[in-house]
Amino acid sequence: SIFFSVIVLFYIFFLFYIFFIDNYQKKVYFSKPYSLNQISQIDDCNKYEIYYKDNKKDIIQPINIILNTTLGVKDIVDDSWIKNDIFRQDSISFLGYIRLLKEKIPPVSSLYFLGLPQNFAYQYRSDSISKREHIRFWEFYNKKPELKRYYASISYDDGYQLIFYNYFFTPIHKIEKNIDKSRDLFYKYLLSREDLEIKCHYLQTKTKTKKLKGNNELADEQRYYTDGKILECSIRRN
Repeated sequence: SIFFSVIVLFYIFFLFYIFFIDNYQKKVYFSKPYSLNQISQIDDCNKYEIYYKDNKKDIIQPINIILNTTLGVKDIVDDSWIKNDIFRQDSISFLGYIRLLKEKIPPVSSLYFLGLPQNFAYQYRSDSISKREHIRFWEFYNKKPELKRYYASISYDDGYQLIFYNYFFTPIHKIEKNIDKSRDLFYKYLLSREDLEIKCHYLQTKTKTKKLKGNNELADEQRYYTDGKILECSIRRN
């Protein structure tokens, strides 16, 4: 019917608008590093959760990695990881989006930590467009300009799901609930780098999100599962 066709066209325009036109944050941040003055001592994962800027109640996942180093992100992840474009921060045309889909490196959404969008996003090399390991980095300068601290959040995209976002149902990657698997995978990856000197330990926070139901399955309402540990590493070249 005409009414149904109008609704479908309106929905397509809405998706096009929020992903390709609504790039207001790009004019503000330009992927610049932030100041560590905005960070307090970690004691609770709930203080370090990331979310959509327009919906802070929709918590995606917490920060689960901290890296202290003088190196840039590209030096840390090397060619095993591919840089992702970021909606609202990078200029992504519709044709550019189609090209990225063909290359199986679709852009990631803009998520926020302490009100700040991520500076960088990378995905582990994969042959799947819907299933991928990916990590977001927030870059902070320490008191010494050459020393940087990266707060990061890593998780695994396990297909797609429809969620209520910006007042409409929108297709978004479905996050594997056990984000600790991704955190530990990144730890193993760092240890495999023979060109880097890695010293890591786990920070145990107060928060432990572990609600299980029968057969050791995660509760349906949980967005993620974590033991509350944050991987903190000091990294330098060998």
